[in-house]
Amino acid sequence: MFPDLTRWQAEADQEKVNHGQDSWKLDAVKMAKRFAEKFLLAGGTTTLVSGGSPHDLDARVNLAFPSPGGGGPPRITQVTLSRLEGNATGIWEVTAVEADWLFISSPQSGPTTRSSNPVTVTGFGPQYEAQIGVVWVLDHLYNKIGQGFAMAPSGTSPSTNFSVTFPYTSSFQTGAQEGIVELLHVGGASFDFGAVLVKVLVNP
Repeated sequence: MFPDLTRWQAEADQEKVNHGQDSWKLDAVKMAKRFAEKFLLAGGTTTLVSGGSPHDLDARVNLAFPSPGGGGPPRITQVTLSRLEGNATGIWEVTAVEADWLFISSPQSGPTTRSSNPVTVTGFGPQYEAQIGVVWVLDHLYNKIGQGFAMAPSGTSPSTNFSVTFPYTSSFQTGAQEGIVELLHVGGASFDFGAVLVKVLVNP
């Protein structure tokens, strides 16, 4: 999912690192921080939970943000990373972004999952003034090509299911491209951030 969506992008990045550029891509924690800055629009607190050493092929990093009202445990977004091609000298790639308090149930992440246009996104999360978050469709270059708002049904509990349908404009006129559906939650004045992402094939 990040910093590359396609195989050729990842191989090009690996070649740059092999020639001494972008060495941060060999550090799982730095990779997670860059991810947070791009997709969560904030840094948060980054904690390496498992793996991530120079000899590891996998890693898990927690991104923590303040909880609502500033009390209680922080909101956690879990970032899973793997080495490119399972090689210990490979760059780190973000392969999953999840949370136990925020999720997208449809579409599901997968190499053969194709989006429809308009796309319907369903999921679950906490609401702030009836809004659970913003949903984006991103193309293979992370350009935002469609946007909808995940809203809580009237009279529902602080955390609830949602369903939103909206159109997007594909940057490919024919054929599908690799892309992302992202749900970003920002809890207003409490500054509790969170995001979940699923990788899909974006149809025109």
